[in-house]
Order: sequence, then C-alpha cells, then structure tokens
Amino acid sequence: TSFKALDLTRSDANPLKSAQSLDELNAPAQSGLDARHQAEVFVSQAFFGTMLRQMRESPFKSDLFEGGRGGQAFGSLYDQHLAERMASGAGQKLVNSIVRKLEAKKAYEQTLRGSVLNNAKTPRSDSDASAS
Repeated sequence: TSFKALDLTRSDANPLKSAQSLDELNAPAQSGLDARHQAEVFVSQAFFGTMLRQMRESPFKSDLFEGGRGGQAFGSLYDQHLAERMASGAGQKLVNSIVRKLEAKKAYEQTLRGSVLNNAKTPRSDSDASAS
C-alpha cells in the first residue's frame, strides 16, 4: 500500500483524525519493512509534523529566522521534509514501539481467529451434546 503524505500546509490538518492515515496504519502490512515505513510516516505526520507546524505558527517566533517570502511559501514543505527525517532518525524508538504494538495486535487477532476456527471444526461428541 502506498501511504499518501498529509497536507501540513492546512492549519486544520490533524493527522490523528485522518481516517486515511489510521486505516492504512491498521491495514495488514506486507512485510516488517512495510509496517516500519507506515509507522515512520504516521509518526512524522502525527507528532513531528504537528510540532513543527505549531512552532512555525507560534506567537513567540522571531522575525530573524522567518525566511521572508520564500519561508512563507515553502515553510510547510520544509517542515514536512524535516518531520520525515526526524521520524526516520531520532524517532526510531517511537516507530519501533508502534511497529511492535501493531505486530502484537496482528498476532493476537490471528490467534483468536485460529482458535475460533478450531472450535468450529471440532465435532461435538454425544456426551457433549447430552450434557448441554
């Protein structure tokens, strides 16, 4: 599955409420690397992207570091790039934690499905039928 980037240029963009990002994060991954990539994208959008956008919109920002018209035009793209780099570098512990949780959830659901299927396939004996 391809993971579309969230538009961080909108002030109302909230990656935690994005149905697309949450559905794709919970979708079964093809491999461990795919799950890790999905988690990196989610972390970059949900945590680092939001933090950088809020820092850029902060009332305490300095005009010295604004960047002029170029900063206004391309600041959100720069924030998005920084967020992706931060998630792939410094955010690895958080990414690994999310991947472990998703893999554990997937394994648990497969175990439950397996036990339900085994119970459904097991024929009831006459003693079980008379006891109920």
